[in-house]
Amino acid sequence: MRYSWQKYVLEKSVIKYIDTQTDISLKGKKALVTITVDRFGMAEGLMEAGCEMTFGDLIFSLNIPIPLHSFKSIEIFARLLLPVLIYVPIKYLYPTGEKQEKSNLKYVKYFQDADIIAGDYLGISQYMPKDMKDKIVITNTVTSSNVEDLKNRGASYLITTTPEFER
Repeated sequence: MRYSWQKYVLEKSVIKYIDTQTDISLKGKKALVTITVDRFGMAEGLMEAGCEMTFGDLIFSLNIPIPLHSFKSIEIFARLLLPVLIYVPIKYLYPTGEKQEKSNLKYVKYFQDADIIAGDYLGISQYMPKDMKDKIVITNTVTSSNVEDLKNRGASYLITTTPEFER
């Protein structure tokens, strides 16, 4: 599997910064990483910070409602399924086009059980419930309308790993 080391280092560093340089305590919090194979740095950082982990790769990529809770299970998933999944059109694995705008509340319970929601914002927004009260969202770049949406849903923190540049 090819993974950008810059993305890995940046996202893991952001988690470490949150844990050591802010008043946000991560230890003991329940964290949901929607698609770990895409955000491995986030996942590893959260695990090292002492979070109780739920990895949603099977749930949010393949529509199989089986949460994973260890890196060993992610490794097994990756070794068994990624060689096959690389041949599946992206539209079946990730929201594209109009699907990015649709909300799917099928897996709300995984969001409700978590204190921290981490992953790609489009993947998060597709499944997040109306009530995100007291949730910490850690994601990539978001738009101003995404920020407003999370405020309206009651998220306590929005932390982005990549800045938005103005032209």
